Amino acid sequence: MQTTRLALPIVLAFSMLLGGCANYTTVRQHKELPQESQNIGSVVILPPEVAIQLITFTGENEQETARQDATAKALSDEAKSALAARGLHVVDFDFAKAAETHPELAFALTQCSDALKTADKTLYGKTLVDAKDMGTFSENIGAAANTIAELSGADALLLINYQGFEKSTGMVAKDIIAGALLGVLTGQAQVAPSQGASIELALIAANSGNVLWVNRKAAPALNTAVHATAMLEFPKVQWRQQPTAIAEAPQAQAEMPAATEAAPAAIGASDSSPAVAP
Repeated sequence: MQTTRLALPIVLAFSMLLGGCANYTTVRQHKELPQESQNIGSVVILPPEVAIQLITFTGENEQETARQDATAKALSDEAKSALAARGLHVVDFDFAKAAETHPELAFALTQCSDALKTADKTLYGKTLVDAKDMGTFSENIGAAANTIAELSGADALLLINYQGFEKSTGMVAKDIIAGALLGVLTGQAQVAPSQGASIELALIAANSGNVLWVNRKAAPALNTAVHATAMLEFPKVQWRQQPTAIAEAPQAQAEMPAATEAAPAAIGASDSSPAVAP
């Protein structure tokens, strides 16, 4: 699914600047998070929205479909591990299978995505906020999460939006020449990144619809390292403790298909290039 929620070049620019802005953050938290977290013990990960473009010299950019699919799976797997490490139970829910008998599910997913875009207009009216103000927000997506919560049995939803780009060999050569010419004129040669990625993660309370936590990160590397960087700032609050035996939602009890092949190292490896926080 193609999405244009994040302006990647702008986010990357702020990523470079943030190193000297220790008192500012891209994190947004709902003011009721400390209270609501006590009622949240399980999370369902929505199918990630992923768009990756190959930027060509001719301007006829291409969607890298296979890479998008591999990245979406890698992001889901990494999110599951990250949430579990923070004491949350991740509900295994097959959205594609559930949609076969619940046609309203596809509409509910679109509603959640669109409602978050609307909330983002307030949440990210400014790219950075003072860290002491990150927990003063009160955005809500309404009843958009209810259908998904009822079908999956989860207490909260995790939304993932990822955008990436990679330049073709011809485009990289063009940038190098342009940078060299600029260097002759200004004495400083600068070459634009040949690839990059940005991500937005959002945790939504299923019952209230409150946007409990949102974070955005970007880096000049086309991999999922930005996910790990964003999750480093996941809320450190008290989540509801799970019983020893967790009663799964009916859908989660169904036999799950075997895992597909992991994403290529160029995409999924989180240590190939350090992520830079915006």
